[in-house]
Amino acid sequence: MADLVVDSEALAEVRRRLTAVADDLDAPARRLRGLASGGLGTPALERRADLIADGWADAIAEYATFADELATNLQTVEDTVDDTEADLAVATTPVPPLAPGPPAAPGPRPPFAR
Repeated sequence: MADLVVDSEALAEVRRRLTAVADDLDAPARRLRGLASGGLGTPALERRADLIADGWADAIAEYATFADELATNLQTVEDTVDDTEADLAVATTPVPPLAPGPPAAPGPRPPFAR
């Protein structure tokens, strides 16, 4: 049976990068929602430009949410691995032998041992 090896440092790095991606995507999504489409020529073109900007903003926000959720799930994986390693360390620590105690007190004699 193969051993399971989890690179906690790699998990933490991926989680940090996903968190950074989520943070980096927040500002562009807000800016796209605030774009003024006035002056593009016709009201129909301005409405289409607004729809496109809002669609892109929604998509970027979804990517940010997805990255944030992945980072949260990776944190859960890291915590579970740490807890499992601690449990295994306790379970596999040898128990020292018991020290010899006093001899057992004599009990009642069986009826045949007179």
